[in-house]
Amino acid sequence: MKELNLNTYKQSQPYFKIFDVLLKEQLINKEPFLIENDINPSSYRLARRTEQNIGHSIIDKLCQKFGYANVNEEIINELNIRLNEINYNVYYKVYETYEDDIKYIDKLLEKNYIIFPLLILMKLILIMNAGKTPFVLLEKIKDDYYNLKKYKEFFNEEFLELFLIVSISIEDFDPKDLLLKDYDNPSLYFVASSKCCLNDRYLEALNYAQICKTKLINDGNYKRLIYLNYNFMSCYFYFNNYEDAYNIAKKQLLTLKSFKVIEKEYNMTMKHYLACLLALKKYKEIIKEVEKIPEITFNHFIPYMIALYHEDLEEYEATLKDIVYEDPNMVDEYTILVSNLDVFIKTKNKKSLANIKHKIMHPLYDYLLKNKI
Repeated sequence: MKELNLNTYKQSQPYFKIFDVLLKEQLINKEPFLIENDINPSSYRLARRTEQNIGHSIIDKLCQKFGYANVNEEIINELNIRLNEINYNVYYKVYETYEDDIKYIDKLLEKNYIIFPLLILMKLILIMNAGKTPFVLLEKIKDDYYNLKKYKEFFNEEFLELFLIVSISIEDFDPKDLLLKDYDNPSLYFVASSKCCLNDRYLEALNYAQICKTKLINDGNYKRLIYLNYNFMSCYFYFNNYEDAYNIAKKQLLTLKSFKVIEKEYNMTMKHYLACLLALKKYKEIIKEVEKIPEITFNHFIPYMIALYHEDLEEYEATLKDIVYEDPNMVDEYTILVSNLDVFIKTKNKKSLANIKHKIMHPLYDYLLKNKI
């Protein structure tokens, strides 16, 4: 993984790009404003184009005028160390430092440093990697992202790649765009692959996943590779290559058993594994696996009920009765989900399937929609 390099921000030139945005936003006529604040317009234009000694003096005056704290070399050096540590934690999915990392960024933002676009960007990257539901997180950061987008020109090459990770997550993008250049950050290809999966562009998703996999292996980032494998399984599933998806899931389950903290990743892999078993019609294995799971989710339950329907109809009806019909007066969200699943299994009614779509893992839903069960 390439380190972030903040040496660019020891120069004055990048900060002119921030003030270009601020002046434009506030509809300030630049020339009279500069003269009024004892800044020579010619010196401003020259320092804006190429690094000049007077540039720092100009930035100092502009910071005072707009209420920002300027940064010196000592602050930049500290940021260079800490932001690289945070970026490392994000990349290798080290969740233990998450709260401390967020607090550190927030404290710096409170000081109103002129380098605020880098800090906001790092905070967005942290939030995106908080280990929570992606859709919830993206809604949380949308407003901050669109505000940050105005300062895109301020980012150097390394930070621009981080910005693109956020951008691809939130906005529409052309999958071909990322093939025009070899980016250093594997997370960029990871997010692109995931976004393509969500948009049913599985060929591009597979392509980006392959690029990402090579880079992750080179970095020894096997934890993120676990998450990338979900994309591989989804792609293979879409192309009806159930055996390859099954082999990845089975191997990953064995690998995860050797890790100390694997509950979330193990459960997610198990969902994919059960979907693969369903596609391969290995009903007895599904029943066996699900009956060993301590806390069964709806995505575990779907293959289980379909398997029971094929292998043991009496047990299927008994299970259904326990959930749906034990007390007809007790109707909650789960009983409604199971009732719709029952109708779909017995009648193949696509409307019933659509009623529970929001609770079904994307690859499994696609399979149920397109195939006979």
